[in-house]
Amino acid sequence: IKEAIKAYGDAYIGNGVDVILQRFAGPVYAAVSGIAHITITAGITASESGTPVYSSSDIAISKSQDAVFDVSRISVTGLV
Repeated sequence: IKEAIKAYGDAYIGNGVDVILQRFAGPVYAAVSGIAHITITAGITASESGTPVYSSSDIAISKSQDAVFDVSRISVTGLV
């Protein structure tokens, strides 16, 4: 799941491209069978070492900003 999220982010989210959380659902469902429902939240920080503030809202990215996807900062919870 983490790799699917990172791969999608790296491929489709660049400078000035907003992070639309619902768009990550498709790659997650494609990567793992048997998922009935997912909730996606994303965190933002002012720096890579900052503590993320998570929200279920999309993230606006200005032309001078870049969304960074790192598997060490992606959490997956609720797997059974």
